[in-house]
Amino acid sequence: MRIGGLLAVAILMISLPLRAADLVMSTENTPDHPQARFLEEFAAAVTPALHPHSLILKHSADAVRGRDEAEALTNGRIAFAAPGLWNLDSYNTDLNALLMPTLTGRSTAELEALVDGPLGAVLNAGLMRSLDVVVIGRWLDLGPAHIFTVSRPVRTFADLRGLRIRYAGGAANEMVLKALGAVPVLVPWPEVPAALRAGRVDGILTTASTVVSGRLWDAGLRHGFLSGQYYSFFIPMASRDVWRRLSPPQRDAVRAAWEAGIETGREAARSSQEQAGRTLQAAGLTLTVPDGADLTATRARLVALQPDFLSGLGVSAEVAAALSQAGLP
Repeated sequence: MRIGGLLAVAILMISLPLRAADLVMSTENTPDHPQARFLEEFAAAVTPALHPHSLILKHSADAVRGRDEAEALTNGRIAFAAPGLWNLDSYNTDLNALLMPTLTGRSTAELEALVDGPLGAVLNAGLMRSLDVVVIGRWLDLGPAHIFTVSRPVRTFADLRGLRIRYAGGAANEMVLKALGAVPVLVPWPEVPAALRAGRVDGILTTASTVVSGRLWDAGLRHGFLSGQYYSFFIPMASRDVWRRLSPPQRDAVRAAWEAGIETGREAARSSQEQAGRTLQAAGLTLTVPDGADLTATRARLVALQPDFLSGLGVSAEVAAALSQAGLP
């Protein structure tokens, strides 16, 4: 077959509607994680509109690991996912701006307004240029990320020096941990319990509700330092190949179902973090809030390094300007 014929066949295949199938939405989180619960509810809400297809959620990395979700969406292995922004910076370096120390301690309302506004639109457009995906709606909160450790309690930021801290991803997270004197170790979520038990890491950077979802006190976690290093969001995406094959009403239904649930999902995530703190204390973890002076001094030191972070990470002038226009230089 000549090249022209092959191209025609390829175009025809891309334009064909989907045959009746199970469309897979993937998460590496366990079923009781707030993100997984929200995605399960979303799948149930939108499936009737996707007939004759069904949208099914595969959790616990049964389909793909979190850091592989973007690639799996691009090549069509999965239909939908909501990767954490920390797993996407290699595709859009501008996302590192949201992991910068200048945003540490900002209110949830401020950060949601930031990602719902012009900056979020710029970041979404960058992702859709670099990946074969469609961002289907506003981002889902997870909450503030803290430091949790096994045997060595952290009571000040200086106590982080020399500790091997697992992080989920994000080059900015790696830089900030190094600046704090810690040793960042990248470990996929499904491997975290074993890494803690084996002593590969001394602690982890994650949210309280994530610790609860994995019952990580069973893996040895005993202390929490509520540093609020960054605020976690998930970015909802569809494979562009799948999206093209859905009918316009089905696409509208996907967007509408996500938007109908997002405020409730965000509130559930916030409530989950509050409840998680109580659960961790009941499980025997000692939780420490940083001293105000220590937090202020550490944040100031990190913010002074921020221009070097942004330059080294390749954050664009456009995103830096969007941060400035939002009043968050």
